[in-house]
Amino acid sequence: MKLRNADYRNVSIEIMKEKEIRKHNSPISKVIQGYMDKKGGKVKVSRNEIDRRFDALDWRYQKQILFAFLQSCKSDRQWAYGKLYIDWDDCFIPVLKDLWEIYHEKKLSWLIIRYFPIDYLKSNLDSLSEGRNYYFLYRRLSHDSDFVLDYTRLNEADLLNVMLTSGVITNIFIVINGGLEKYELATELRNWMTSVTQGFIRDSGPVYDFLYYKDVEFSRKAMKIYCLENIAQEYRDVWDSFDITDQQKFLD
Repeated sequence: MKLRNADYRNVSIEIMKEKEIRKHNSPISKVIQGYMDKKGGKVKVSRNEIDRRFDALDWRYQKQILFAFLQSCKSDRQWAYGKLYIDWDDCFIPVLKDLWEIYHEKKLSWLIIRYFPIDYLKSNLDSLSEGRNYYFLYRRLSHDSDFVLDYTRLNEADLLNVMLTSGVITNIFIVINGGLEKYELATELRNWMTSVTQGFIRDSGPVYDFLYYKDVEFSRKAMKIYCLENIAQEYRDVWDSFDITDQQKFLD
């Protein structure tokens, strides 16, 4: 059926009605005010507007927004932590100290470990060192004579990295990198890694879903066990002789 000109115009009008036309940007100071006025009915729309425009704003506005979000709900604090990881400034240390004392949020601990003074990290080592945080604390404190590394608190990948950077081992990654003299072994290893990864996904579901719905540490241990179960028996005798969750025995 052939459409007349009038029909084309009507179709075009309907399409335009369905399209969302973005409003012109309001002054950012007005948007910030709308966000901070919790009883004004514009908090949600102002938050969305701030999220859309934040990266292009002047620092004076970014700083004002970050302080406001840090004093708000958990989701807004988490948003601010993510921005601060890139747009850091020492002026935020006092308020982040107070937030750490109250909430002990994991995403906040990453900021503290990365940017806070060494003395603060040493004074709060126990509360900051949960899980893999310990490895990143080591990276900040490795040159401090008061810090003694506990190797049993490192996962396997971080342990190898520490041993490599400290000179304990010098060529552990030559196999993975596929040096010419180890080409066949590197190929075999990559094929094995692909096979085990596909098997884990088949048995446990997509890795990202597994990490999303499970605790990260739980997920890492599940992957570790799956990998060890798929090592050829001729290489497994030493692993079968002890509990693989005994990190000190693993190190020995």
